[in-house]
Amino acid sequence: MNDSGMEQPQEMWAAFLKGDDGGLEKLYQLYFDQLYAYGFRYCADAVFVEDAIQDLFIKFINTRHKLTTPSSVKNYLFGSFKNLLIDKLRAEKRQSAYDSPFEFSLAIDDKVMEKEQAMLLHKKLQRAMEQLTARQREAIYLRFYENFSYQEISSILDLSPKATYKLMARAIEALRAIYKIGAAFILWTLQSAFLS
Repeated sequence: MNDSGMEQPQEMWAAFLKGDDGGLEKLYQLYFDQLYAYGFRYCADAVFVEDAIQDLFIKFINTRHKLTTPSSVKNYLFGSFKNLLIDKLRAEKRQSAYDSPFEFSLAIDDKVMEKEQAMLLHKKLQRAMEQLTARQREAIYLRFYENFSYQEISSILDLSPKATYKLMARAIEALRAIYKIGAAFILWTLQSAFLS
């Protein structure tokens, strides 16, 4: 446990690897909502996504003897879940990778939304996001909504860090071109939009 007395994900994972299924159960409870929200952006079928999350954690139990300690448990869970979800979607012929766009709606704080100008900005940004590629939207979601680092995003998207930076730069540049405003303002808008 850390100084605050709260068990951290790394400690939960370490306990699981040592045979304590309670560690994995705690990780399940900690990350279920985030994994569900991420998976639902690939497939808007709640039961399918929930089953995929269950399958992921069952797979961890069945392969515990082969698992190691990742540098970031959250990053590992997201990457593993994405791979499993896409495999399940392909197996059921629901889609091939990236056939269905990665979708999400921007959230914005209610206090900010009360202002008419902020509402217009939010709608404009949402329309601009719809013009990006699925991969660009996913990168922006992971960076600004889930707060993953570029290194972690590169792992989840199975890209090199350089390709991840390029992908994000192209997404920001595309938004800038659509908005016809500076990149710094786009970044500020994205960060504001993801505060909820």
